[in-house]
Amino acid sequence: MKPRWKSLFDQSIEAMLAAIELYNKSNFSYRAPACAILMVNSWELALKAKLLKNNGNRLNILYVREDKASKKPRYKKTRSGQKQTVGITQLLNLCAQHNDMSQNLKKNLELLVEYRNSCVHFIKDKSLDDKVMYQIFAASVKNFQGVCYDWFEKDVSELAELAIPLGFASPFTESDLAMLSTEGKKFLKLVAEEMGGELADDHKYAVAIRCEVRFVKSRDVAAINVRMSNSPGAVQIQLSEEDIRQRYPWDYETLTKTCQSRYDDFKVNRLYHDVRRSLESDRRFCYERRLDPKKPKPVKRYYNPSIINELDKHYQRKR
Repeated sequence: MKPRWKSLFDQSIEAMLAAIELYNKSNFSYRAPACAILMVNSWELALKAKLLKNNGNRLNILYVREDKASKKPRYKKTRSGQKQTVGITQLLNLCAQHNDMSQNLKKNLELLVEYRNSCVHFIKDKSLDDKVMYQIFAASVKNFQGVCYDWFEKDVSELAELAIPLGFASPFTESDLAMLSTEGKKFLKLVAEEMGGELADDHKYAVAIRCEVRFVKSRDVAAINVRMSNSPGAVQIQLSEEDIRQRYPWDYETLTKTCQSRYDDFKVNRLYHDVRRSLESDRRFCYERRLDPKKPKPVKRYYNPSIINELDKHYQRKR
């Protein structure tokens, strides 16, 4: 029989997939609030699964007690007579108390819940949907992939194939701010504060993901028309040196030191070199920079922190 935590975890994956699928429907005007509702649902189920898994599947850890001082616990019940379970806010606090949650992850979820609450209980500001919430949704999907592997040893790489689509929305202008309600302005201020307090050394989890795409108009008749495409024949967009270093901030030394501090059984030996080299051909994890642009060698390699997720599969993490 499937353990209770596993059932909750499976449901959380289904809810996250539904949230991404729904946000992909660009002609659905209520997609941002609906996505937030499903994402919060997904995270609540995942957090409950985590607590059950860590506490021997004992359901009473999820129930809301009527009188905490009483020796014999009594639990609050819903109108249908079922025992009431704790909500997302209490779950966040419980996980934080047990040091089971990254600060960046907690801040991202608090922003997600705040937006969900404002949409469910009051009028939403549409200006926030594409200009702000995309960054929070994208970070939440990335974070969910991280906890699936860290907490449940489950690879959910299929989420990457259904990634939140890129929103081509212009930055906030003075006219946008003028159109926001008082509540919308307060939320925008909160987002800015939380993003400003993001921990830079927490590479796996993010408060929000900033994404910038710039198109420059040209009057040159020889200029090439481009459009976003997955086609191998599409026009390539060159990344600047700054973009590359932001995406691939680690060099060999940084990656090796990270592994030494992260794993019990790590050694700089043939296994490490073989695993690392097998990943270097994947642009998700590694970028090769030619020291002489005219010659294929020598090259210096830089790594994206997500490579650590692949190395986790080969080594035992420190407890």
